[in-house]
Amino acid sequence: LKIRLPMRQRALLTRLTAIIPCCIVALSTHGAALNTAVDIVNAALAVLLPFALTPLVKYCTSKKFMGDYATGPFETVFAWCLAFAVYLVNAISISVPGGGMFGDMLFGSSAFLKMGTAWAVNFVIMIAVQAFLLAWNVYIVCLPVAAAMQPLQTERVLEMEFSVN
Repeated sequence: LKIRLPMRQRALLTRLTAIIPCCIVALSTHGAALNTAVDIVNAALAVLLPFALTPLVKYCTSKKFMGDYATGPFETVFAWCLAFAVYLVNAISISVPGGGMFGDMLFGSSAFLKMGTAWAVNFVIMIAVQAFLLAWNVYIVCLPVAAAMQPLQTERVLEMEFSVN
């Protein structure tokens, strides 16, 4: 593909590519189905948020990477507390009834999986998901920052056209 578009048209195309499927789903579903779709999207975004937030906090608070532009001591503590709070809320919502995930399937009076093989398999999956999320966050927190940020004087080349080779 050799697509060449001015930046305005490229921005419009990429945004429409993201928005149009959302509008189709919203307009084609009603009532409980739309509520279920929104719940699924919110649960997915909640699980995915720490994958973006933890590295962001890691690099923004790193003196090695950000140099003089790194956050101060108060902002650093605040950012890490917020990142931990996001992880904690997600960990709780994955396992507690009312969180929209495994807790609703496995625990409480409205659990739709009764004790048995399916319940045990889902319980093991829940524990594996929890362990993975915890291990990934701990890994990112403990991972040393290997490279410094590029100097701000480095000019970034701005392309006026979008081309795909």
